[in-house]
Amino acid sequence: MLIYLKRVILFLILINGLSCSSTSQYVAFKEKDDTIQEGNATICVVRPNVIWAAAIKSKIYQDDKLVGRLGHGSYLCWETEAKPLSIVATTENKDVLNLDLVPQQKYFIRLDYNLGFVVGRARLVQIDEQEFDKYLPRLHLPKIQAPK
Repeated sequence: MLIYLKRVILFLILINGLSCSSTSQYVAFKEKDDTIQEGNATICVVRPNVIWAAAIKSKIYQDDKLVGRLGHGSYLCWETEAKPLSIVATTENKDVLNLDLVPQQKYFIRLDYNLGFVVGRARLVQIDEQEFDKYLPRLHLPKIQAPK
């Protein structure tokens, strides 16, 4: 009976988490293969489908500006001025990835999770375009919304 109850509770948690972790982007969306404007660079942050962390949603910042909220199985992609900046992911912790952007270049970042005290601990990892392309067919586009 206890095993059955644990399975039911786990199933309900997963269903609730899956329904609550959509992705929203608050800056203009940029397709990975779009032309980059002169003096700019493109940044794409991917969050692969990881079922154990499905209920966790991370806020993604460029320096102090909220870019979006990243749910599982989705990605954010935007164009910005090529300059040194920080990409920040927050859950119960804050992880920072410092980049020195070069004009006309694309930067790809994967958001991973480690076990945390209550939720999960975000970890940003720079990846190459081939790894990003491997995830792309299984990812959902973000909902584009006005900045909050």
